[in-house]
Amino acid sequence: IDGPPHKFAGGEAVYLLTSVNSGTATADDISLSLALPQGAKYVSGIEGASAQPGSVKWKIASLSPGGERQYEVRLQLNSPGENQVTVVSPEGSIFAGSSSVLVSPR
Repeated sequence: IDGPPHKFAGGEAVYLLTSVNSGTATADDISLSLALPQGAKYVSGIEGASAQPGSVKWKIASLSPGGERQYEVRLQLNSPGENQVTVVSPEGSIFAGSSSVLVSPR
């Protein structure tokens, strides 16, 4: 997950998420979750995603060995201070990571 190092509160931040299957078999029915910092709002970027306060959830039907899927995710960051965005995969076969951004008041 790659994102901006600094944003202003209320501004939109764009993150590039890359999900990679580093295993030797096709991964099917993959559930992924994006944990959002307090006050963040999901704007767009993941087809079929379900947004709730504090998280965005989506599924990947199938990902072949060595395959990857990229998303350009837009979030509105509203809380000043350090904001961390984390990708979580309960299956463990897909890389999960995080990115921090410093948000300054306007």
